Amino acid sequence: MLKFLPVIFSLLFFINTSQAQFRLGLGGELSSAKFGGIPPDSGSYESITGYGGNAIIEYKIVNDVYLSFQPGYHKKGTSIKFGDEENLINDTVITFNVSMNCFTLPLNLKVYNNDFYVGGGVILDIISTVNIKNEESSKEKDIKNYFLDVDLMADFNMGYEFKLGKPTLFIELRYIQGLININEETKFAEEDIYKANFKSSGVSFLAGIMFPL
Repeated sequence: MLKFLPVIFSLLFFINTSQAQFRLGLGGELSSAKFGGIPPDSGSYESITGYGGNAIIEYKIVNDVYLSFQPGYHKKGTSIKFGDEENLINDTVITFNVSMNCFTLPLNLKVYNNDFYVGGGVILDIISTVNIKNEESSKEKDIKNYFLDVDLMADFNMGYEFKLGKPTLFIELRYIQGLININEETKFAEEDIYKANFKSSGVSFLAGIMFPL
């Protein structure tokens, strides 16, 4: 029996160590986002509110450094405003809302100092639907074929964790900047109001709960 003790202790050590390496969690997100880049002629981009939810899988690389993978769903977009309401001659303003539904795959590196952390990484969005709607009308138009299938963004974040025994609650603020132009330029005609340079941009507020394994 004694000869098996080293093996048993080794297995227990491996299990405890491996369990300490991973955390699982769930999070929710509210965002204020718009397109960056070059707006259409006589137009400007305005922010709209988005939302989403994520599963979270984190791996501890070394003490105080985690790799965080957060697959989920996100709704984002922008408003495109044409006209100038302060123009004394013609104050007509037409606003179009572009909404996008995406499966999102953020991958971040998080560095901790006690319960505070900062980090950054990349986000790959798989764009499933894109619709545009005039604020004066209830009709939506599907314009997915005018967009790429994916969006690639860089993100920078800071957050804080509140320990509740083993689980922890977290809040996080994230800045997002698009790295690619997501409109399908070859499908735009000169007269299209959608013709522009579309790059995602915005800030997000996240909150959730994490459980160590």
